[in-house]
Formats: sequence, structure tokens, C-alpha cells
Amino acid sequence: MASRGCLRRSLIAFALLGAACSTTRYVGPTVTPESVDVIRGENPGAPVVVEGVAPPPADVPRASQQLKLTLVETNPTETVVKEGWSSAQFSVKNQDIRGLTITDHARGALQGAAVGALAAAVLVGIVELAGTPCDSCLPRLSPQLDAGERAGLFIGIPIVVLTTGLGAIAGANTTYSFQ
Repeated sequence: MASRGCLRRSLIAFALLGAACSTTRYVGPTVTPESVDVIRGENPGAPVVVEGVAPPPADVPRASQQLKLTLVETNPTETVVKEGWSSAQFSVKNQDIRGLTITDHARGALQGAAVGALAAAVLVGIVELAGTPCDSCLPRLSPQLDAGERAGLFIGIPIVVLTTGLGAIAGANTTYSFQ
């Protein structure tokens, strides 16, 4: 039963980490070609995901589902979007778009590495404070390494690698908000 509580707290911590790795910036009341040019200039080559719109049922059979719609082009009144994997495009009114989201995987990896380093440092600090009880739980490579150094080597480094990988996969989202 205690492991369920620990698992639940870990999942909540990762959800909070995900929320912390995203930012929202208010850009204006509606999407304009100029605002899209600024967003693309800040994030060259990154796909721009459109938030707050759904395709018309006639265009996509799964319109009721939440689809990842990518911005193709914008004019002063309408924006052309498409589903990420599909070539089918359709137009939506600019005032219907709530936001545009960019996912930066490199920034996500850096944030994951920072969180992993912090978690590893806390863990090594706890092991250092506990001292000798952990001598039996970690393998001994060298007599010169104390329990805290071994905890950093066998537990801390894998934590940093894992959180860096998770951060790179999830990425850090920046949402440019309208309305």
C-alpha cells in the first residue's frame, strides 16, 4: 500500500514537472500573419500546432476526436491548417484560434537534466546524512568511495540520464495565446 502512495506522488511530481516545462505568452486578440512570422522567427523550423479549433466533420471523419492540427499558412482573416500526418487542409477563422504551440525538445532535455541533477543531489545528500546504513545496499568499486559518492554514481547518474531523456521526448511547450 505504501508503494502505491509513493507511485501516486511520483506521478504527481512528473505532472507538475510537465506543467513547469511549459510557458504561455499572450500575443494579441487574434492570429495575424505578422504574429505568425514572429513566432516562426523565434522558433525556426519547428511545427506550429493550432489550439482551440476542430476540423469540420466533412473534412476529417474523426473530427470529434482531439487532433493535432499544424498551421500551414495565415492570411488576415483565415488560417490554413492540416492534421499532422495528413495532406488534407482546411481553413479556420483567425478569431477561432485560441493559441499556437511550439514544442522545443532541446529545452525539454535541458529542463529534464536540471530536475534530474536536483533530484540526484537531494538523494546523495540524504545518503550522506544517513551514512553507513547504505554501505551494504550499493556495490563497492573502490575503498576510496564513500556511500554518498556511490549513490551518486549508481543512482544519481541514471536519474539524470532518465530525466534528460524524458524531457527530450516530452519537450518544453511554449503556447502563444490569443483572445
